[in-house]
Amino acid sequence: RGHPQLLRRLRRFTQIETLWNLSGAEGGYNQVMLLQDDVHWLHDVNLSRFSSPWGVHARRHGGLCVMPGSGRHPLDDRVFVVGGPAAEKFLTLRTQYLHRPSPELDAAANVEEYLA
Repeated sequence: RGHPQLLRRLRRFTQIETLWNLSGAEGGYNQVMLLQDDVHWLHDVNLSRFSSPWGVHARRHGGLCVMPGSGRHPLDDRVFVVGGPAAEKFLTLRTQYLHRPSPELDAAANVEEYLA
């Protein structure tokens, strides 16, 4: 729980959750797109491809998604497309992590395993 990468992620989750709470958007969106400010788009995004209200769509997220020593370095655009109902849970990851401790989740090999 005290790994530097985890602590950085928790800071990011805190920022995301704070913005979500400030938006007052509970139940107000069909979809939410979460991205970093340095993402460059090559084409329009067809959001109709992400129609599941409970879906969370993303690429694997860099180092936290790859076991150390595996030699794999995936692209990391850090873009999420989240169904509106799923956003309430997904965008409050910091609260979920801090208030629902679990030895199974602490042993997750990557972010996707933790989120699942």
